[in-house]
Amino acid sequence: MMAPNQDIANDPDLLDLMMADLQQADAIFQPTQYWQHYQNLTLRALHRDGLTGLRGRANVAFSSFGCYEGTLGIDRDELREANLDDNALDRAENVLGLLRAYPRSRLLPLGLNLADLMRGHLADLEREARIHRNNAVSIFEVEDSLIGTPSVFFKVAGKTFTPSFTQAYRAYGQCMRDIDLTSIDCVVEIGSGMGQQADLLHKLHPHLAIILIDIPPQLYVSHQYLKMVHPRDCVEYRDTRTGHLVPEPGKIHFLGNWKIDAPRPKGPTVLWNARSFQEMSQRVVARYYKGFRVYADYLHLRNLRRGLEPEMIQALDLEPAVSRDFYLSHFSSDYDQIADRWAVGLGEVRGYRIMTWKRRP
Repeated sequence: MMAPNQDIANDPDLLDLMMADLQQADAIFQPTQYWQHYQNLTLRALHRDGLTGLRGRANVAFSSFGCYEGTLGIDRDELREANLDDNALDRAENVLGLLRAYPRSRLLPLGLNLADLMRGHLADLEREARIHRNNAVSIFEVEDSLIGTPSVFFKVAGKTFTPSFTQAYRAYGQCMRDIDLTSIDCVVEIGSGMGQQADLLHKLHPHLAIILIDIPPQLYVSHQYLKMVHPRDCVEYRDTRTGHLVPEPGKIHFLGNWKIDAPRPKGPTVLWNARSFQEMSQRVVARYYKGFRVYADYLHLRNLRRGLEPEMIQALDLEPAVSRDFYLSHFSSDYDQIADRWAVGLGEVRGYRIMTWKRRP
């Protein structure tokens, strides 16, 4: 289905302010050569087209931090994880294309259509989350917005869902297995991308104070997107960019990555990181750790199961790359590990490792 046009508001002065703040930050907080490349691409796209149709733009710059929804179904690279040969890949892509073209036609076994399949998948994700934690909030109690004009969405029980929203709920269920978010007061997410995880967490547990920490222009995109989705609950970057930050319950806050030392949350706090630590050098992650160890009671990490490919490590100029042993050696001085497992639940095509720590009493 095509989304109606609900564009995200532009604020070029805010983008300029964030970029100027980044330029004044210490060298350790500057983007790597790899992310500098994507930063340049993203800035050019923002200056040219703004945030118009952001979630429907198949632009490599925006795709790099999760803005583009893509298509309904896994892509060819993900299909390769099933060890299919080229002929089988072609047949699989043809089947997926047929289902996308006719989502209401009953082309599947037992007379099911694509909508039936998605409804069943969401129900299974909800069931999986509640097996781990019986007070996990149902995915059917919330829905995605169409702000940003996503390239694809689907309706179940009259509510709207997108692939990214579904993935965020899957990550939520995996977190709830180890950490009861109903007993948490604050979530600090480093490397928050467009902000889809924060959007979901705010809807599921509106009591949470949420702090997003990232480099601009990613931080600018999440700021503008979430301001449109939750206009009453976002605290302006202009109000948090200096000094310490005591987050407000039920509010979403935004900080540049150079402000890792600024949060002063009250109550139990979770540090959340999905994938981005593995794209940093050990030296940079150690600097982040120096900041968040002061206030984080739990650490929840999601890394690629097999780690980064050697060519990606070289492209990112990691010196050396962060590894499981690095996490264990650095975090063990303050935290006890409570989980280290493969993410093997529904929809885990690529495979991730879930690692969680709790502050030692």
